[in-house]
Amino acid sequence: MNADLGQTMAFGLLIAVPTVIVAGPLFGAWIGKRVIAQPPERLVAEFTKRDVEPLASAPSFGVTLSTVLLPVVLMLGKAVADVLLAKDNIARSWIDFIGDPLMALLLAVIVAMFTFGYVRGFSKEKVSALLGSSLAPRQ
Repeated sequence: MNADLGQTMAFGLLIAVPTVIVAGPLFGAWIGKRVIAQPPERLVAEFTKRDVEPLASAPSFGVTLSTVLLPVVLMLGKAVADVLLAKDNIARSWIDFIGDPLMALLLAVIVAMFTFGYVRGFSKEKVSALLGSSLAPRQ
């Protein structure tokens, strides 16, 4: 469709923020008074068992939020640079390069390997195994 991804994301945020406010806490508070949830026992047992090995430390909220929002910021930065900077500007060409969706997502994966892997105490082999298993085809 030849739509600019950065502009599409910016307009999407303008719509998403009020929608999240209405659909999240406001609707949740309203519907919470009217619905009583009774989950099946098998699901309760499945989601309460803990067979995960403990980690050295969990990442902070700021580190998690920064890692998740990195590709969004890079792509929005590209859209802003396309509007504000001249085509022959060297800064714009760098921002266009790192703000390209594939490059932004690649950079986010590399940062996530560091922040969610090595910093939390995983070895290089464990990070590699986790990354490999997440990219494996579904069966």
